[in-house]
Amino acid sequence: MAQSAFPMRTTDTDTEQRPAVVSLQEAHDIINALSSDIGRQILNVLHDDAMPPSAIADAIDTSIQNVSYHLERLQAADLVSVTDTWYSSRGREMDVYALTADPITLCVGERGTPSEVPLDDRRQSERERRQPSGAD
Repeated sequence: MAQSAFPMRTTDTDTEQRPAVVSLQEAHDIINALSSDIGRQILNVLHDDAMPPSAIADAIDTSIQNVSYHLERLQAADLVSVTDTWYSSRGREMDVYALTADPITLCVGERGTPSEVPLDDRRQSERERRQPSGAD
């Protein structure tokens, strides 16, 4: 098989992502995008690696049209973004999607307040307060 003149993938994968903190007031699009099983499956797949819609569709066993619909919703919620362009074996451009931030923290209250502590940290802190001081 002849090698394509177009690169299939770029090799630069050095992207450091910062956690995103989102207040509940700003979370409407996020909650809507995550209310779908397909939307959540797409996020899980993209957690492992950036992919074009066709690879996402193969990974979660659904149509490219369904993936495209949910990618639009996830983009509107700022959960995924186009990070690269790859070329198919036929030389067609394909947008490559990746997570915009990992992890995302939803908070109650205003940004910059103590309630912005991630839920897992708050649960751990609660458990520590409930344990008697001499219980080892």
